Amino acid sequence: MNAECKYISSCVYGPCPWSVKSLAEVHMPLRISRDEFDRYISAFRYALRDAETSDLNIEDTLRIIEKYRTFVQYN
Repeated sequence: MNAECKYISSCVYGPCPWSVKSLAEVHMPLRISRDEFDRYISAFRYALRDAETSDLNIEDTLRIIEKYRTFVQYN
């Protein structure tokens, strides 16, 4: 399982724990822009809908991910 899957699983209390560096430590060198973060959220929402995830679970999951928007510091 790749790192992104493990991370998302840990956010939604799934079976795969995340025990590597913090999200900020991993992504800070990437200089992710707000626009890139927004596009990631949109793509992730689309993937969850494509997987027939319930609207409630989609919104709960995206609410968790949105908390990390504060780490996005670049325009």
